Amino acid sequence: MTAALAAYNSGLALARKGDVRGALAALDSAIGKVPKQPLFHLERGRVLRRLDRHVEAVGAFADAALLDESGAEARDELAETCKALKTREGPCRDPLHKWQALLPTPPGLTAAEADEIRQQLRVASGRCHVSSDPGSGNQYEVCATPSGDKQLTGYNPTTGSRWTETYGADGLWRGVDKDGERWRYDPRTEAYASSSGLFCIGSGERRLCNR
Repeated sequence: MTAALAAYNSGLALARKGDVRGALAALDSAIGKVPKQPLFHLERGRVLRRLDRHVEAVGAFADAALLDESGAEARDELAETCKALKTREGPCRDPLHKWQALLPTPPGLTAAEADEIRQQLRVASGRCHVSSDPGSGNQYEVCATPSGDKQLTGYNPTTGSRWTETYGADGLWRGVDKDGERWRYDPRTEAYASSSGLFCIGSGERRLCNR
């Protein structure tokens, strides 16, 4: 993982300097070492888009979104690239296609309306339960998804804070904290990544971060 992190950091540095081809080679190297790290695919998609290789960028963003289902950043990048391509093929395909789940709010609905419908469906399915913590005032909704994940949504009515956490059937943890920071953690490898670009591995004195 240390070699993959070094390649990822090199890719980010090269991209900032404008060497996008070098950045792509470095990110490809990182993915070759750790193929299931969504941030690597996300940055690869951005580099491919800068190279005007939009079709390949769609695939990279779709890979990132599939590897991190709670990560809205990859879905947003995917939607923007599909819009630029003016296509509904592949990952940009019609609503019945499996990739459609990665795209934004369904046409004709506001984000609030879509969230309300999803909430109604979750409760109706009997897969959710709610609880609260009198000490902190936090309220929680925990849902079991069809894929076997457990998704926690937290809310504090006093502060207005909201956050989400997903404990995946695949063993991965991911979520969005109260400040809107997206994060992902693999307890097996102790690898942590956030949407701000922070990437760490290990714990305690063995913890290594890219900044």
